[in-house]
Amino acid sequence: MSDIAVQATYNVPQAGAKPPKPAHLIVLTDTVGTGKNKHNRCFLTIEPPLINGNCVQAKGFYTDLSKDEILGSYTELVATAKKESIEELFFSWTYITTIKNLSFKAK
Repeated sequence: MSDIAVQATYNVPQAGAKPPKPAHLIVLTDTVGTGKNKHNRCFLTIEPPLINGNCVQAKGFYTDLSKDEILGSYTELVATAKKESIEELFFSWTYITTIKNLSFKAK
């Protein structure tokens, strides 16, 4: 019988480093802008939204950027969001078009 050496390794985060919370994009039914710039209003979350019976509870902020603009720069938007603009809101399902997890990466 051969001996087997087992070595444990631990991934210890650096002091002060926090794992990023997954941001979600909630696209709402109301629109902003005019003409070619008209698009659905968006709410960018800073924590995963909580799904309740009739509504979605989300903490984040509104942005007037289009969905495509947000997808390209959501980490920067979350990092530079003003503290005064962050709200905790409840959205009715009838007011939501889609919810997208911006941190999801398919393997």
